[in-house]
Amino acid sequence: MNAKIKDEQLFAVIAFMAGILLIFLIPPMCSPDENSHYINAYSLARGIFFPTVSSDGYMGRMLPQSLIDFVETYNHKFAGHLDVQYTFAEAHQNLTASESFGNLAFYDYWNADLNLLAYLPSGFAIFLYLQISKLLPSLILSNGNLLLVGRFGNLIFFITAMYFAIKRTPYKKSTLLMALLPMSIALASTLSYDTVVISMTALLFARLSDLLQSDRRVCTADIAVFAVCSFFLFNVKMVYAAFLLCLFAVPIRRFIDRKQYARSIVIVGASGLLPFLLFRVLFRLLVNKKRWYYYSFLHQQSLFLRGHLFSFCLTILHSFRQYASFYFLSFVGDLGQLDYLLPVSLCLLLCFILLLVVIIDYGQKPVGFLLKGANLVALLICLYLTFAGTYIIWTSHEVGIGVNYVSGVQGRYFIPLIPSAGIILANGRLKNKEALTVFRDRISLIFIALSVTYTVMFTFLRYWV
Repeated sequence: MNAKIKDEQLFAVIAFMAGILLIFLIPPMCSPDENSHYINAYSLARGIFFPTVSSDGYMGRMLPQSLIDFVETYNHKFAGHLDVQYTFAEAHQNLTASESFGNLAFYDYWNADLNLLAYLPSGFAIFLYLQISKLLPSLILSNGNLLLVGRFGNLIFFITAMYFAIKRTPYKKSTLLMALLPMSIALASTLSYDTVVISMTALLFARLSDLLQSDRRVCTADIAVFAVCSFFLFNVKMVYAAFLLCLFAVPIRRFIDRKQYARSIVIVGASGLLPFLLFRVLFRLLVNKKRWYYYSFLHQQSLFLRGHLFSFCLTILHSFRQYASFYFLSFVGDLGQLDYLLPVSLCLLLCFILLLVVIIDYGQKPVGFLLKGANLVALLICLYLTFAGTYIIWTSHEVGIGVNYVSGVQGRYFIPLIPSAGIILANGRLKNKEALTVFRDRISLIFIALSVTYTVMFTFLRYWV
């Protein structure tokens, strides 16, 4: 790869260019759950932190009627309808026609019970736009513009976090390809909070690997980065916070003294746990969840799971057998609302290249036994909780109570696990293999070219031609 441009710089340029195109090319609500992501990001920007449960048992929020109409119009317009396109006239109308946000109505929707801290990047961008629109009345206030601004905020957050992850990690090529997977860059161009999970997991492992591969002491910047990762991982998708256990692989001798070690544990842990617990306490006090229509499903499935904690491992294995192809395709390139695939041959090629790069990257630098052990424990906890959580939240009402498989898990949930898988493979046996390094660099360029080109091209063909 050209020595004049660093991997993190290459990523930032490519991700920004591809992301900006995708922000405009992807129609409203055309990524998984973007309807609820948009509502939640808007709610955070407006300070509507908690939902309410209606008298008939539905959970939602009081929202502008124009926003409800916008979501309802696009949530099902394109999903599964490959012959339906987004027109320039329609896009132009969404961006240039001002809308009223004053007339409120109750709207129930899935994911109304989520912690809105998951939407800080997109919600903050929407908040800024709303404040600027008050100062500049000529600025067009529309759902189309708010959606684009939120997507832009998500993209900038993703690029910034992944830039520093690639810059810091010893495993640069693997992290670069993880960030430029078709699914990764497509999600980063929408309001999906998976963007935050992917980037924070990458940043956590990058900073930790850099620390353990060097002889330096733990510094304030390390603790600050770990605290930020803890904050987002606990409050976006708590299952990935299990990877914070890997921080215990840092030897105490790397700290100035035991007081700094203890203080660091408290700071990193509290950064994630305190806001998480505060949200749960306030949610329980302010929201009558027992009136929620889905509460009985969640409660029954939770009780069933508690009685089958160990046998549930077989349920997970059965789910992998049943949905293996879906996990693979939605890990690489099942785009839109999971309704249009990149060519399967391309997905196989990209996954093969990614695997080769991870093997070469992590094979050049050994990893200590303590990190390998902590990482393996964290990975197993993460996988178990991912399936258990989906089993309770989704499978319970979509399939039934106590079934022997988990419905609802998607391949994109496994993208943050790439650094963890790399650590398992790390052995140092490929150290000083110059030919392999050159080979890795060349196939990385092929991966990037194919991934970005096909993602943008297929999105354009799907929605605009």
